[in-house]
Amino acid sequence: MARYLTRRFANTITTALICAVSHVAVAQQTAPVVAAPVKPAAVGPAPAPTATPVAIQKAQLLFPAFNDAQYRGSQTAGRPTLLVFAQHGHPVWLKQAPTLQVIMRSADRIDADVFQVDITDRAVCSGFKVTAPGTILVMKDGMERLRGNGMVREAALKKFLRLIPTL
Repeated sequence: MARYLTRRFANTITTALICAVSHVAVAQQTAPVVAAPVKPAAVGPAPAPTATPVAIQKAQLLFPAFNDAQYRGSQTAGRPTLLVFAQHGHPVWLKQAPTLQVIMRSADRIDADVFQVDITDRAVCSGFKVTAPGTILVMKDGMERLRGNGMVREAALKKFLRLIPTL
């Protein structure tokens, strides 16, 4: 029993030393944090900015642009409405757009009104509580029935769109 305890104690001490040494080695490898130099306050008027603001590009329209009057008309008629949120150059939208376009032009196309909403249109996006491009909403009778975020695979999009007639 004494041998067992001695061996166990020796193993514990060895493990503790290895941990301590490796901790010290890691601490020595990290670079010290140096505060950034403080720029003195400029005397006189501040120079005018030279860069001109860049205009935000809207995503290319693949579907009719969102129109509030048309949207409300399809909702009062009881038709399902598909809202596709897009953003120019966003990776999800770049993958999702051609797939959606192929599905919507195929023979098994869903019977719904489709509108494309640019994510830069903050008023519409906040009204539907959408913050990311690649979001697809299915609205019917003025209520959100389905929401899909970031679906880019054709099988996933087809499965999602197959749910619309059941609403």
